Amino acid sequence: MVTYGNKNWGKEPEPGELNQMIEIVNPTTEADADGYAETHDKCVCKVWAKVVQSGDSTNPEANANAQASALNFAIRYREDVKPGMAVLFDGARYEIVALGRFNFKNQFLGMKTVTSGVIGL
Repeated sequence: MVTYGNKNWGKEPEPGELNQMIEIVNPTTEADADGYAETHDKCVCKVWAKVVQSGDSTNPEANANAQASALNFAIRYREDVKPGMAVLFDGARYEIVALGRFNFKNQFLGMKTVTSGVIGL
């Protein structure tokens, strides 16, 4: 697990700040009836979270504009959430790239996430 110290996560969230419902999913790959790999999201949990905007960037790539958005989520601590999973929030999918604990306690879990997509050609 990739972890970051408290300086990157800010102060520990208050329970009342966990006011956004998110779904954490684990992408799993299985073979379909024809033997081709298909990826499906398996729900790990639906939890209340604090959501903090982390940053956006727009970069020209191969005659297209690619936009990346980053959000940080804070939830009550869970052992079963890992990098490589994804957060579904507000109609978008955010890939979990790093995890961290606030004040190195197992009370809350911070998740650094990123999503990207093409916004124009």
